[in-house]
Amino acid sequence: MKRTRKHKVVACMLAAFMAVSAGQYSMTALAQTDSIGTNTLSNEFKNVPKEAKSRIRYWVPQAAMDDSDIKKDIKNIADMGYGEIEVVAITVFGNIGEENSWGTDNWNHKMKTVLQAAKEYGITVDFTNGPAWPIAMPNISSADDEAALYEMTYGVVDVPGGTTYQGIVPERTTIRQEGTTKLNAVLAYQKTADKTIDFNSRIDLTDQVVLDQENQANSTITFTAPNDEDWVLFSFFEQPATQKTSGYYVIDHIGQAGAQAAVDFWEQNLIPEIKDYLDVVDSIFCDSLEYNVAMEWTRGFEDIFYQQKGYDITPYLPIIGQTGTYPATNIAGYQFSDNKLTEQVKNDYFEVVSYCYNEYHLKPMQQMAEKYGLNLRYQVGYNKPFEVESAALYTGIPEGEALGRKSIDNLRAMSGAVHMGDKPQYSFEGAAEGGNCYGQTWEDLMWWLKRSWAGGVNMQTLHGAGYSGGYHGTGNQNGNVPGKKWPAFALFGGVVSNVWNCVTSPEQSSYYVDYMGRHNYILQKTAKMDVAVYRNEYLNDGVGGDGSYIYPDDGILNSYGYSYEFVSPTLLDLENATITNGYLDEEGPAYKAMVIHNQKGMPEETAEKLLSMVEQGFKLVFVGETPSQEMYYEDVLSGNSDEKLQQIIQQMLNHKNVIHVDSYDQVPQALEQLGVQPDADYKSPEDILPMHTTDENGDYYYLYNYNKVPYDQGASQDTSADASYPGIDKEKYFKDKTVNLTLEGEGKPYLLNAWTGEITPIAEYKLENGKVNLTLDFKGDEEIMIAILDDQTAIQNGIQPMDTYVESSQTQSGNLEYVDGNLVFKSTEPGEYQFQLNNGTVITNAPEVQSSLPIENWNLKVNYITAPENGSTSYYDSVWKESETIQLDQLKSWSEIKGIETVSGVGTYTATFNLEKGWAEGYGATIDLGDVEDSFTVTVNGTKVPFPNQLDTVVDIGPYVKSGENTIEVEVASTLYNTVNNKAEKISGLLGNEGIVSVRPYACVEIEETADKSILNSVIAYAEAAKESGEYDNAIESVQKSFDAALINAKAIAENNGATQAEVDVAWQTLLNEIHKLGFIAGDKTELASLIAAAEEINGELDHYVEAGKAEFTAALETAQTVYKNGDAMQAEINEVADNLLNAMLNLRFKADKSVLEDVLAEAGKVDANAYTAESYAALTAAVAEANAIMENENASQKEVDAAVTNVQSAMDSLVAVEGIKEIPSTEENTTQTGQEMTTTKANAAKTGDVVPIVGLTIIILAGTALLFARKKR
Repeated sequence: MKRTRKHKVVACMLAAFMAVSAGQYSMTALAQTDSIGTNTLSNEFKNVPKEAKSRIRYWVPQAAMDDSDIKKDIKNIADMGYGEIEVVAITVFGNIGEENSWGTDNWNHKMKTVLQAAKEYGITVDFTNGPAWPIAMPNISSADDEAALYEMTYGVVDVPGGTTYQGIVPERTTIRQEGTTKLNAVLAYQKTADKTIDFNSRIDLTDQVVLDQENQANSTITFTAPNDEDWVLFSFFEQPATQKTSGYYVIDHIGQAGAQAAVDFWEQNLIPEIKDYLDVVDSIFCDSLEYNVAMEWTRGFEDIFYQQKGYDITPYLPIIGQTGTYPATNIAGYQFSDNKLTEQVKNDYFEVVSYCYNEYHLKPMQQMAEKYGLNLRYQVGYNKPFEVESAALYTGIPEGEALGRKSIDNLRAMSGAVHMGDKPQYSFEGAAEGGNCYGQTWEDLMWWLKRSWAGGVNMQTLHGAGYSGGYHGTGNQNGNVPGKKWPAFALFGGVVSNVWNCVTSPEQSSYYVDYMGRHNYILQKTAKMDVAVYRNEYLNDGVGGDGSYIYPDDGILNSYGYSYEFVSPTLLDLENATITNGYLDEEGPAYKAMVIHNQKGMPEETAEKLLSMVEQGFKLVFVGETPSQEMYYEDVLSGNSDEKLQQIIQQMLNHKNVIHVDSYDQVPQALEQLGVQPDADYKSPEDILPMHTTDENGDYYYLYNYNKVPYDQGASQDTSADASYPGIDKEKYFKDKTVNLTLEGEGKPYLLNAWTGEITPIAEYKLENGKVNLTLDFKGDEEIMIAILDDQTAIQNGIQPMDTYVESSQTQSGNLEYVDGNLVFKSTEPGEYQFQLNNGTVITNAPEVQSSLPIENWNLKVNYITAPENGSTSYYDSVWKESETIQLDQLKSWSEIKGIETVSGVGTYTATFNLEKGWAEGYGATIDLGDVEDSFTVTVNGTKVPFPNQLDTVVDIGPYVKSGENTIEVEVASTLYNTVNNKAEKISGLLGNEGIVSVRPYACVEIEETADKSILNSVIAYAEAAKESGEYDNAIESVQKSFDAALINAKAIAENNGATQAEVDVAWQTLLNEIHKLGFIAGDKTELASLIAAAEEINGELDHYVEAGKAEFTAALETAQTVYKNGDAMQAEINEVADNLLNAMLNLRFKADKSVLEDVLAEAGKVDANAYTAESYAALTAAVAEANAIMENENASQKEVDAAVTNVQSAMDSLVAVEGIKEIPSTEENTTQTGQEMTTTKANAAKTGDVVPIVGLTIIILAGTALLFARKKR
C-alpha cells in the first residue's frame, strides 16, 4: 500500500525546498551579473570572485565597541581578502550595562557602523540569529512563554510483582528551577529484561493519578503490580527547558512559536534599523544545535504526531528519544521485547521531530530571510535526532563544522542535499581547536579545509576574528572592554583558536585567503559524483573516523577513485530524482550507481522507487544485509508488510543492474562489473580523495592526498591526537605518492595553481577516448587541482594551449614543463633522455650541472610585535620592534635563539650562494627550505617569487638566478602564540632539513623535435623536375604562382634545422597539392582571338543592325574578352565563350532598306480619291496603312518591306477610274521590279539584302570555319 501520510511529510519538504531554491537562483544571478566582462576562467581563478571569497566569524563583545575601531577591523579583514564577516555577539564578563546587549538600540547602532564600513570596503555581512547560540530572543519573557524551549522528561521506579507502589509519581530525572511542569502520562509495563518491557502488558494509569494542581510533579498514584512478575512504573512530564543564552530564553527549536518569536523580533526590532543596508547583508546565521533538553518535545507534540502518523505516541514514550546527542539528552531509554516495534516507532518519532524542525523552525526563518532578499545559513541537523539530509534542503546555505567531527563522511551527509538541491554554496566552520588560541598555523587550518573540500564543501567560515579595538562606554576598563586581553576579544577565555585578523603578516595571510577562495571557486561549479550511498538515519553524531563512520569501508571505495555522498529517501522524492541515460539527476550530481549497505529497514515506497530506477538503467550494489522490514510503524498500520518489501528487494536482486556482495571490499569490483567507472580512475588503489566539477568550459578535478583519521580519534577534541592537527605526527601519517590516473573529460589538462592563481598546461599526459591519462606526484597532505579544456575554450578563457606534449618519458632527475611556450626538461643530471611526444620521439642530451650546494650562513632579523605599553588592549596600539641582526651557521627555531625566545613576528633570513651559470645561460635552480613555521615568501636578487606552495617547500627560483653571487631572502611569519602567552613554546622560523637549506641547480633542456624530412626532400625533387620538363609552363598562371611559393617554402623548411615535424609535414603536403594542380593546363586562345577580332569589327558598325540580338552579342563579346585576358582560363571555358560569341554574331540582323517603300508611299499619297471608285481606293488605303506600320517598325525585315512595296504598288495598279474621269496612264519610269534578292525601280534603283552584307558575312564564315577546324584537330 502507498504511504499517504509519509507523502504528506515529503510534500511539505519539497514545497520548502522549492521556496529555498528560488532564493538560491537570485543569489546566483547576482553573482554572474557582478562578473560580466571579466568572467573568463583565467581571470576569475586569479582574481577570486566575491561569491567565492572566504568568510570569517567576527566575535564582538556585544555592543561594547568604539565605532572607529570597528571600521579599522572591517578594513583590516577586507584588506586581507575576505569577502564576508559573520557578526557574533558574545557575553562580556563585566558590567557594560544592559543597553549594550544584543538587539538593543546600542547594538543596532554598532551594526549600522559595521554595515557602513562593510559597504565602504566591499565586503558583505552575516548576522547571527540571536546572541551567540543556541538561538535566544529578547521578546521571550519567561520560561512558560509558548516560544521558549520545551522538553519531555520522565521518572521511573521498579515495582516487584505483587507489591504496591503508593505515593508521588516517580520523580523527574530532569528538574528545572522555573517554569510550569505538566504531567503527561503515567504508564506501567511488565519488565522482561534489563531496560526491556512488554508493550502488550502496558497499563495506562494517567486517569488514576491524583493531580496536584499547584505542582503536577507532586501528583500521586497507587499501583499494585499484577502477578509475580516485576513491573516498571513510568511518569512522563512536559516542561520548559529554561535554557538561556546571554540572559535571553532559548527558543523552542521544533515548535512554531519559537521560530515565530525570532521572526517577529527581526521584523520589529532589527530589520527596520538596518533596512537601508540590506544590500550589504548576505545571510542570517544559526550556529550548531546546542540547545539542552532531556528529550525533544514541543507543546502539542502528541497532536502533531497523530496528524503525521495516525496513531497515539503516548503508549510508546518509554522507548522513544535519542542518546549520543550534544548536549546529552536524558531519556528513559527502554526498549520493547519486540525489537522491530521499538525500531519502527522510534523511526516514526524521529521523522516527526525532523518534520517539526524543518517545517516549524527552518522553513519560516528561510522564508523571512528571503522576504528581505537574504538567505539563511544554518549548521543544521547534526548532534540531534533529525534527518540531516532533509534539513539541509530547507536552508539556503547549509553549514557543517570541524570541532569534534573529523570524519569526512560527517560532511558528505549534507553534500547530497546540497548537490541534488542545486545549492550554490555549502559552508564549513573551520577549524576550532581547544587550547590553541593564537597558536593555530595556516598549515593546520588548511588540513581541515582540504578535508572539507573533499567532502563537498565549497565555502568556509573561519573560526574566527575578534574585535581588536578599545571601548569607552559603560563599564570600560581604562578604555578597554572588560576582561579583554591584548590583542583581541577572544571567546572562551582565549582558549579556543583562533584570531585570524590579528596576525604578524597581513600580506602573507592574504595569499592564504586567495588560496582558499580559488578552491571555493572551482568547487562551486556543478559537482559530478560517482556513487550515491543510501542513508536513512536520524543522528549525525560525528563518532568515528575516516572509513569507519557512516560508510565504514576503511576508505576502499575512495581508493579506487570513486567519489560518493549520502542520499536519503527524502532526496529520492525530489522532482529531479529521475533516471536519464542511466544517471540519477543527470543535470545535477549525475550519480552512476547507488550502494545500499547493511540496511535493515526501508520504506516500501522507497523500495518501489529504487526498483523503478533499476529498471530504467540505474545500477545498484547491496552490501551485506538487505532490507527486510518496514522502516516505520505507520506503514505497518497502513497495511504494508515485510513480505511485500522483501519481494520488491528480491526483484531488484534478480535484475541485471544489481549486484549483492558480502563485504565492503567487494564494492569496487561490483561497480566495475556493472560498467560503472569512476571519473577519476586510479591505475592502482590510492588514498587520494577525488572531487569532480563541471561548467560550460570543461571539467575540473580536486585530488587530495589525505591521511585517515582512526575511529577512536574521529570525535576527539584532544589536541594531542596524533592523526590530526595540532598534534599530528607527520612522519607517521603524511605519505608522498606518485599516482597514475585517468580523468574523464574532453581536452587537454591544465594545472590550477591555487597558491598563485596561475593556470598552466601540463607537459606530460596521454589522450585516450575522451579521457586524459597522467601521472601526478603528491606530497603528504597535498592537494592538486586540474582543469580539462579543449583548445578553443582554453583560448577563449585566456589560456594558451600547447600543440606538443610528452606522452611518456623515463626521467627521474628533473621536471617537464613549458617555459615561454617551449617544452623544457629541467635536468639535474647529465645524460641522454628519451621523450615520446604526441608527434614523434625525441632523444636529447642534458649537459653537466653544478652540484647541489648548501647554504650554511644566514643573517636573521626579526620584526616582532609586542603589547601596547600604554595599557591598551587594542591590536592597533601594538608596538613593533626590530631585533639585532643574528648570524646563524645552523637554522633553528626562534624559541631556541637567545634574545628572541618568546617573540612573534616576521623574520627575514638573508644569505648568498654562487652559481656557475644562471637563467640567461639556460640554467636555473630550486631551493629546498625544509621545514618552515608558519608562512613564508622568497625573494631572489631583489625579485619576489610568486607565493610558493607552502606545503612543498622546494621552491623553483630558476628565472631569478644569475651566474655568480645570488642573494636570497626568506620572510617567515610566525603565529602570535609565544608573544601572547610569553612562552618559548611554539616552533617558529626557517628550520631547513636538520638545519640546512640547499640549492640544486638544473639545466633547461629544450625538447626539440627531430623532424623526418625524407618525404619532403623527395617531393621537392619531383617538383623541380616538373618545372624543368615543361609541365609547369602549360599550367595556368595562378597555379604557377602558388607552385613557386610552395616550392620556396618547402626548400626553406628543408634547410631549417629547427623545423618541427608538424612544419615539415605541412610543407611537403602543400607542395604535393601544387604538383597535382599542374594538370590545370592553360587553353589555346588562337581561334578565340579571331572571333573576337571579327566581332569587334561588327561592334564598330552595330548601329546598322536591328535591336534584336545586339544585347546578347555585346555580352558575349565582353565575356570572351575577359576570358581571353584570364591567364588561368582552361580550354573548356575558352571553347564555351567562343561558341557563345559565334552564335551571337550569327543571330545579328541588318536594318531593312526602306527607300523604295518611302517612294511608293509618296506616289500613293498623290492619288486623287475622287477619281477612283470607292472600293478600289479603299484597297489602296489599306495597303498604305500596312506599309506605314512597316515604315515605323525598326525591326522590320527586308522581306516585310518588299512585300509592303508590292502591296501598295498593286493597289495603285488596280485603281478603277470613275466614269468621265481620265485614267492616269502607266509609264516605264513608274514600273517597279521586285525579286527575292533585289528590288529596283527604274527611276531609283536601290540594292538591298535580307541578310548581312557580304563583307560581314565573309568575316563570320572565315572565323567559324577556323573554329570548326581547330576543334576537329583536337
